[in-house]
Amino acid sequence: MTSLPIPIIEVESDFGENIMRFKQNLSRLRIEWMTFRMQLGDKANAATLFNSAVETAQANIANDPSAETHRHYGSLLIEGLRLCNGSDEYERMLQLAREQFSDALALSQGDCHAMAGLAYCDFELAQMQTGSARKILLSAAQDMSIASLTDGKQYRQRVYLLCYILNALAYYLPRPMARDSLELAGEYLAQIKPRLFGKARFQQISLWLELHRLMREQSTDFAAYSACAKIAENLAAGMVMGGEMNSEHNARIQTQWVVCLVHQALTCDDDEARLAFLNKAEIKARAAIHMAKTSGEHLCNLGAVLSLKNIFAGARAQFNALTELKKILPEIKRLCPDGLINYAALLSETGQVDDAMEHLLLCADRDTLYPLDLVIHAKSFANLRDHADYPAFIETQLARLGHEWAE
Repeated sequence: MTSLPIPIIEVESDFGENIMRFKQNLSRLRIEWMTFRMQLGDKANAATLFNSAVETAQANIANDPSAETHRHYGSLLIEGLRLCNGSDEYERMLQLAREQFSDALALSQGDCHAMAGLAYCDFELAQMQTGSARKILLSAAQDMSIASLTDGKQYRQRVYLLCYILNALAYYLPRPMARDSLELAGEYLAQIKPRLFGKARFQQISLWLELHRLMREQSTDFAAYSACAKIAENLAAGMVMGGEMNSEHNARIQTQWVVCLVHQALTCDDDEARLAFLNKAEIKARAAIHMAKTSGEHLCNLGAVLSLKNIFAGARAQFNALTELKKILPEIKRLCPDGLINYAALLSETGQVDDAMEHLLLCADRDTLYPLDLVIHAKSFANLRDHADYPAFIETQLARLGHEWAE
């Protein structure tokens, strides 16, 4: 996509003419914006339409540099990010969008849309940073998101944005502060009424599941993350029963549901109830594979359930689970070349310790491994304790965990 510098436009006309031109351009911008959205499937055509909308937005700012025109331009730039995923242009566009929201806020203090836009930009930019720079941006995004909740308009979207940020903060804060951050996210999320269908429902489920997972990692109060799992499961159950069958979207719901059920099984003290959760999770994992094209993630989820049944079930169920697990391991390996910790855990569970260790090292080398993952999968990696490379590997990961928490 071509570079988009802000042009200097000289306007030599009276105030009334400027207002009329602004209103015409604003209408034109809306039309161009809608057309651009409709053409996203054709990237070359969409880029042309996007650049045209950008020129209109820039002209609007030149004619009337108000909070509204800056906010429109910032929102348009965020839409345009879809055109440059994975390119160097992505960060530049985010920075430019951030400038527009910042200008809008300077012109209209307390502008909730501008605050939410700033929070979004800071949050996205933080994903590209490391260390203290990331934490500063995330903290700024959190503050701005909370401030933007004062307006009732689009409250739900702002709560979702805030919850994503609060969940992300849990990775980078000391444990007591992380727990506070997660509990605050839960309080805000609980204020949103359950959505009946569609993307909003899936968004809710994803947030509750993510919140639950992080609460478990941070050893938050048992009752709190148990409640999260139940809410997520209820939302998922309602959506899948009322949704389209055999669709990719529904498969994603089933996949999230598997995660929820596995978490409930792992936090359950009753053996019979735990096995019931795992049996239900296996059904959902197979349903996800049936509904959509088989992927490494879907198979890994099924494998994770089978490996847990191999640990917790009775002798006959253990034998059946292990037999099924060995059948799907070759396909998981073919579909997951980039290093998934779930796959390493499955290899360890089935006694393939050399392959499991090799895959763990691959995860670390490709930076797809968080030290806390090893804590969560501790039982799965029990077979690796006697491997020659494992002690040094664990020592490195613990040192990394200590360094990250010290920061």
